[in-house]
Amino acid sequence: MKIVLIEDQAMFRDLLKKICREHFHLNVVGEAEDGETGLALCRKFKPDIVLLDLFLPDRDGIGMADELLAMDPEMRILALSSECDDYTLYRVLNSGMHGYVDKNRQSV
Repeated sequence: MKIVLIEDQAMFRDLLKKICREHFHLNVVGEAEDGETGLALCRKFKPDIVLLDLFLPDRDGIGMADELLAMDPEMRILALSSECDDYTLYRVLNSGMHGYVDKNRQSV
């Protein structure tokens, strides 16, 4: 499975990459710290899964999910966010994304 990471926090992005590669043996084909670069990587690599931060410096992740799914309806998108309020969860659930990861959660 090919994965693209779109996350603006470098330390968190590096941790995700390490977990994907070492623990799940997944192929991280690209990583981006902003939405425009992330979209370009998704066009180029056509990933199976995108781990997508909801709050990027140049884009709203939820709006970006629409673009990604229009590009490839089979793509799976997991939202990443430290925001866990009702409004954010409502937007994620109605966006077509396939899951949500709370960055603040400390247990597995």
